[in-house]
Amino acid sequence: MVAGFVQNLADRIAPLRNELVRPFQRERLSLALADDRLEVLVVRREDPRLRLLAWLEAPLPPGISRDGSPELGDALGDLLGDLLLQGGLPAVPGGSAVLSAAAAPVRTLLLPPDLQAAADPEALGDWLRLQPDGLPPLADHELALAPLPLPDGWALACLPRPTLERWLLMFAGAGLELHGLEPELCAARRALVTPLDPPRGGLLELRPQLGSSRLLLWNDEAPLVDAVVDGVDAEALTPWLEQLAVALQRRDPGWATAVLGWLVHDADGVTVLPRAPRGWELRPADPLAHPAVVVDDAFEAPAPERLLRPLGLALRELVP
Repeated sequence: MVAGFVQNLADRIAPLRNELVRPFQRERLSLALADDRLEVLVVRREDPRLRLLAWLEAPLPPGISRDGSPELGDALGDLLGDLLLQGGLPAVPGGSAVLSAAAAPVRTLLLPPDLQAAADPEALGDWLRLQPDGLPPLADHELALAPLPLPDGWALACLPRPTLERWLLMFAGAGLELHGLEPELCAARRALVTPLDPPRGGLLELRPQLGSSRLLLWNDEAPLVDAVVDGVDAEALTPWLEQLAVALQRRDPGWATAVLGWLVHDADGVTVLPRAPRGWELRPADPLAHPAVVVDDAFEAPAPERLLRPLGLALRELVP
């Protein structure tokens, strides 16, 4: 009887102990999945900075991951645990993962002023079901809302519940606690450094292997544009960017100036960058230039386009 009582007490105390100890366990991992590889950034929180400790990666066999989401959570968990062990980091308690745009698209919503979204999820669900913009079946998805610096503006991400369960299975299989999942659109914005006030700008990614480019634009923290255009050269992109800039300035004169960070996913495949629209600036997107980042002496940095999103996710640790 005594042994059972002690065990029961220990089981009840364990969650409380974890919450008390967790703030002092400052190592975290930030994970991103591609269809062919697993990428892990290991960081340590050193307020008000974030120290980059290690970058680990491993190839993935076909079918284990799809569109940036786990398909076989248990197999990925084993692989992740082995990767941390081989990297000499078995004691990392947990971390977070980046959600691909395919897995969790982000939508900007303007909610009615009388709808208390954060306090009344049932009322929010009723309102969303009436919207004619092709939202997924809400009963099969987890919803996440975040306020935006817009009047009544909210960002909505929808994640299928089976996908969430596979993420949980993956982290549990590696002996890790899943602290959170974040859409890559949010993670990318946090990693960019822009001096504008209010910050209007974005990220231009040139992807020669796909023959296309992707443009992400934000107005402050609010996602505004997520577009893919054919081509990676100046001839294709310059007129497209100029037309977009004109359209944005008609709606908001503040877009007369903007900063676009650019990344090339295959540096050998691009020789001529597009010309920035008048009043806009193109500059290399360097995640390591973020003022909150400290690089450990042993850290071997990957290419910027691979580091950007896991680093942006990790920087969330510094948000109060």
